[in-house]
Amino acid sequence: LGTLKLQFDEAQEAPSHFCSALKVLTEIFGEDPMHSEVAQTMLNIANALQRIGSADLVIRHCKDLPLFLQQTLKQKGLFEAVCDLYRRARTILEKCFQTSSHPDIALLLNDFAILNFQNDRVHIAEELFLQALQMLRELHGLSHPDTKKQ
Repeated sequence: LGTLKLQFDEAQEAPSHFCSALKVLTEIFGEDPMHSEVAQTMLNIANALQRIGSADLVIRHCKDLPLFLQQTLKQKGLFEAVCDLYRRARTILEKCFQTSSHPDIALLLNDFAILNFQNDRVHIAEELFLQALQMLRELHGLSHPDTKKQ
């Protein structure tokens, strides 16, 4: 439902649905869930937060906002909350896949790089882009369409 809200320009309602999903996943998998669905839901929340663009709006409209996210939003703001979600999702995926090198992790790094680039954190973005590219080259080789030099 959160994804539909994002697609139909009702972004303010999306985080609430994603947070409800995260709450259910936490109930199913435990307080410190290490499951790829949890990571994907965190990335969905991050995407929704970016679309809203206001920590105050998120705090007001999202009834099931996890405590860690509430605290980060209040103390550090929206951008750092989104970054925290990316870092948590990466940690979960690395534990799920039992490796730090996986195509899904490379995609996460690429998306995180784009976020940093859009927020004028060019050096961090470059580092993340290079990590993602190196990971894909190691996984697929240099002849793969995603890793070929143009």
